[in-house]
Amino acid sequence: MEHTTDETTKAQEQRGEEWIRAFHEGLETAAEWCDQIAQEESRMLIAQRCASTIRKQIPDALLAQREGEDDGGNQNL
Repeated sequence: MEHTTDETTKAQEQRGEEWIRAFHEGLETAAEWCDQIAQEESRMLIAQRCASTIRKQIPDALLAQREGEDDGGNQNL
């Protein structure tokens, strides 16, 4: 059976529309992944700020002692 020019054109248009729809779905998936990464990064930033704020409350002498322990220094508190 031969396809007419109109049938061929309609089939090509339909395939093009399907491809565009699939492409847009792929873009949406990528956007969702980016949102998820942004949320994880945001949580990490919040945690880092929280840790920084807490460390600011620790006396410098205690921090220096802890850093010495991390370097293989005195392990006793």
